[in-house]
Amino acid sequence: MTKKNKKKIRIRSLLFIVLFIYLIASFGYYLFTLPIKNIYILGTNLIEDQEIIDIAGLKNYPPLVKINKSKIAQNIKKLELVDDVKVSKNIFGKITIKVTEAKPLFYYRSNNEIYLSNGKAIKDEQKYLGIPVVINYVPSNILNDLISRFSELNNDIVGEISEIEYSPDEKNGTIIDENRFIFRMSDTNTVYIDTINLEKLNNYQKICATLDEEVHGYIYLNSNRDNASFKAYESKDKEDIGSE
Repeated sequence: MTKKNKKKIRIRSLLFIVLFIYLIASFGYYLFTLPIKNIYILGTNLIEDQEIIDIAGLKNYPPLVKINKSKIAQNIKKLELVDDVKVSKNIFGKITIKVTEAKPLFYYRSNNEIYLSNGKAIKDEQKYLGIPVVINYVPSNILNDLISRFSELNNDIVGEISEIEYSPDEKNGTIIDENRFIFRMSDTNTVYIDTINLEKLNNYQKICATLDEEVHGYIYLNSNRDNASFKAYESKDKEDIGSE
């Protein structure tokens, strides 16, 4: 009886080992042949999902085991609006691509380029319409400051800016404020502002709400005071219009 029991135990152990090896082999085969089942792309606004899928080499949903996350991320970063990208995958056939997208800020007419929120410049190919136009030359140090601070503006405010003109404040041949710009808005108002105070433009709609809808003119935000000033196009006098 003892020998028979030992033999049964050996057979059971052998079967267990065979079953274990089979399961491991089956799981390995499953992973090796498992195709991508779902692709999730997060964080995009202007970039089309299909554009990312194509450049990442995922168009034909290849087996998950052949996916090189680093290579995919490297390829996706070649897209002009991609600032950063992270790729993850799991054993259920799901791949997730999280993109940090740079925002087109404005078109710079002097060199026919569009500047992005990450500081990069790309050639204008008429793909990004409705962004403001910088109509004249801006010194490089002031342009860099404009790019940095322009990124802090709300999207709805940027959408109301038509033209940007570099216009240093000068009196009697002396430059008082080399950082001053003129912003021409889509509602026909004109805003005087410098890069130091550019964030004040986020209050533009609130400022306009204090004005007569029928009256348009100059809004001055290029001072360190809390109050904005307004002068109608037909008037010679400025008036304070409250806190921003």
